Amino acid sequence: NILEKEQLIVSEQDGNNRRFWVAGVKRDTGKIRLSRIQENILKEIQGEPGITQVQIAKKLGVSRKVVFYHVKFLSSAEMVMEEKIKRRAHYYPVD
Repeated sequence: NILEKEQLIVSEQDGNNRRFWVAGVKRDTGKIRLSRIQENILKEIQGEPGITQVQIAKKLGVSRKVVFYHVKFLSSAEMVMEEKIKRRAHYYPVD
C-alpha cells in the first residue's frame, strides 16, 4: 500500500489475483494470462480435440470440479469450444 501511495508501483485486480507493476513501465493489458492449470488443460484439449472433463481430470490428476471451473474460464475467453454429445461436454480448441 505504501509503494502504491508513493506511486512507485501500480496494481490491478485480475480475477482472484492482484498484479503489480513498476510505475511508468509499459505493460501488455490486452493479453489474457493463464494459470499453469489452465495452460495444461488447454494443451490437453489441443492435443486431443473432443476430450471430456473426466478425461482431462484423469490425465492431469485433478478433480473434475477443478477442470470444470477452468474450462468455463477458457470457454468464456473464447479459447475453447464446448459441444454437448449425449449430455456430456466435449471440448475443442478455437483457432
